[in-house]
Amino acid sequence: MNQRILDETESQLQEARLSPSPVRQQRGQQSRFSNLTSIEQALGRIRSIAREEVGSQFLIKKLSEKNPKEISWILWEMKYELHELMIHYYGNQVVRKMFEVINERQRSIILNLITLDHRKFVDVCIHDIGYVEFSTNKYASNVVEDLFKFADQITVALMIQELMDSPNFLSVLQNPFGNYVVQRALEFSQGLDVHSTLWYKIMLNQMYLQSDPYGKRVLSFARASMPRLDF
Repeated sequence: MNQRILDETESQLQEARLSPSPVRQQRGQQSRFSNLTSIEQALGRIRSIAREEVGSQFLIKKLSEKNPKEISWILWEMKYELHELMIHYYGNQVVRKMFEVINERQRSIILNLITLDHRKFVDVCIHDIGYVEFSTNKYASNVVEDLFKFADQITVALMIQELMDSPNFLSVLQNPFGNYVVQRALEFSQGLDVHSTLWYKIMLNQMYLQSDPYGKRVLSFARASMPRLDF
């Protein structure tokens, strides 16, 4: 592939990754949530509101105001469909904002729901919506990267282990969006035992990565973050 074309394609993908194209919506169509002015009006409908452009903007605005009571209401309703919202264009923006403003206790609860609740965690891993699916979804990969920033070390290790155990691990490494998730996994696992394991598994695939336009980015990052081996 011509290098200029490859560079242009990568530039377009990077732009899409940060600002992906929204769900198509007829221009001029009146949103059913246009008249919302308070969280009280939204109670019982927050999960639906988060899926619409106007509604998601309203929730992001309310989260930005950092009212503890309103944050708790939004969090309480969204947590029941968190995984579905993470892969939705508008919903994932609300989830990302939520992680910015919730307190440590609330963040721990949400991360536990995603990773530490055994039954939910297994369901996420074996069905169509899971960390691996998130990682190759242009909307949700950004959310997964945020999770690495906010998670404690145990949760980071669990997330990385799930990625490594997936039969689609190589596909994630070679994916236009998944490769960024793996780079963040390497970055935020520094000093953990799982970092060495992840690094080694990446290097085992280097013959497939070095000729792939996205895999070689992971390979380059891995080579720059080689773990120190103490004997």
